[in-house]
Amino acid sequence: MRTQKLCTGAVLLPALIIGFSFLLACAEGGLESSPDTGLVPNGSNGDLDAGDTGSNGGDSDVTDTDTDDTDAGTDTDLDTDVDADSPECTDDDDCDGEMVCHDEHGCVDCLDDSHCDPEGDAACDVDSNECVACTGDDHCPGSHICDAGPDSPVCVECIVTEDCDDALCDGGSCVDCIDDDDCPDEHECDADTQSCQGCQDHDDCPGFCQQDSELCVECLGDDDCPEQDRCDDDGYNCHECLENDDCDTGQVCASELDLSSGDPMYFCAQCEQDFHCPGDSWCNAEYECED
Repeated sequence: MRTQKLCTGAVLLPALIIGFSFLLACAEGGLESSPDTGLVPNGSNGDLDAGDTGSNGGDSDVTDTDTDDTDAGTDTDLDTDVDADSPECTDDDDCDGEMVCHDEHGCVDCLDDSHCDPEGDAACDVDSNECVACTGDDHCPGSHICDAGPDSPVCVECIVTEDCDDALCDGGSCVDCIDDDDCPDEHECDADTQSCQGCQDHDDCPGFCQQDSELCVECLGDDDCPEQDRCDDDGYNCHECLENDDCDTGQVCASELDLSSGDPMYFCAQCEQDFHCPGDSWCNAEYECED
């Protein structure tokens, strides 16, 4: 009988210890369901990897963290879009200096001409909302015109030669010449002033320099001509006569065109017209009276 009680106690004591341990584990963390092991205490199996962990395992925590990060990133993008679309200003007081508020473009230089400097860039380009020199001829002084061009608009004298009076258009300005071919004989095109220039003093000429026309001429006065020849005030050439009194009695001062120079030549002759001849005689091609 004593022996039977000892055996029964030996069997029950370990069972009670195991049961107590089991209950203690349940009280601390509860039970988890595992497809491989059935119900096990939370954290009791240190060998389980993340793949075997249940719905409360590490993967769920990682997933939650990623979701939070994604949400945070989405919120940041939305905030940026809102800031980008938000207006820079609501009225002119929100803009620096003399800038004005545009409903769509924010702070700009101008909305119309009144916002530009009438003494400088007086016109408002409504496409760029910037003050420019001109947008039309009415913004330019005098006879100047507005050249939109490939760069910033600018007021100029001309765009094409047709815009100039008796001059050439070069770089927006009306000039006398661009090269020597644009100048009359004995003149050269001055590259600095783009004007035709001839002689400056007598040393530049074989004869004399006529200062007003800057042309080299044969004479400037009668004293520059040989013998009793006269110097005409138009072409500055020496002639035998300029009027009838310069010729002998019975002669007249006749003239004809010098085909080489295009200038008139004056000389003394018996006649120039038929009425210079007596009676029924007439004046021939040699300026002589013929019966």
